[in-house]
Amino acid sequence: MLKGLLGVIAGVTAGIVTVFIAESAGHLIWPPPPGIDMNDPEALKELMRTIPFEAKLAVLIGWGFGTFSGSAVAINVAGRASWPGWLTAFILFGLALWTMTIIPHPNWMLFGATGVTLVSAIAAAFIWAQD
Repeated sequence: MLKGLLGVIAGVTAGIVTVFIAESAGHLIWPPPPGIDMNDPEALKELMRTIPFEAKLAVLIGWGFGTFSGSAVAINVAGRASWPGWLTAFILFGLALWTMTIIPHPNWMLFGATGVTLVSAIAAAFIWAQD
């Protein structure tokens, strides 16, 4: 049980770091307009309306990689048990949902986040879990 909990902590951390790196790369390719106040909800709504589709898709890909890497780390730290990977995926999906409530995203991104999280968690469990 302790290895499982440590796996979840390590997995969530790895997933967040992966998402951060992926989203940072996306911001380098598609930078936000200069002078935007990232603490202003109205500015963030406008930003989501104006950034290109590819930038939004890159966010989904980052969430997928984050879930995959986080679940893989959790499973391996936990001694190849699958439940820490699933719990990690659930937590990372919750963080994606939280992000989508703070910064309004298009509805298709909610469905996309659900899909990439599920597929990524299944792939990690298929590759690494032994139970």
